[in-house]
Amino acid sequence: MADYNGRAVVLAGGVEYGCDATLNKGASHKTSAAAFGRVDVVGDLSDGWLGHLKLDGGADAAWAVCEADDLWLRIDRDSSFTVANQGDLDRGELDINGNNPPPFDSGQG
Repeated sequence: MADYNGRAVVLAGGVEYGCDATLNKGASHKTSAAAFGRVDVVGDLSDGWLGHLKLDGGADAAWAVCEADDLWLRIDRDSSFTVANQGDLDRGELDINGNNPPPFDSGQG
């Protein structure tokens, strides 16, 4: 069960993209950076958050997000994230790791 399941806005390179988000607290996808001890990239992995995004703009939006240097997810507040897995880019889907604090409060969505 997700801690948040609903609408969100991705801020990537100064552009806003609407999306459907399914997010969970307390875990993060393992990334190549984390595998090499670069936890600063995704924050504290034990207290992080992770999720899946389906971007409204499909493949074009997903590619734009993957190529952006500065990524934020907005729900209740803005929180930075990294792309953990490019998922199905043709369908505009991405898996993400988030930095604390998460952009949502538990029990919402």
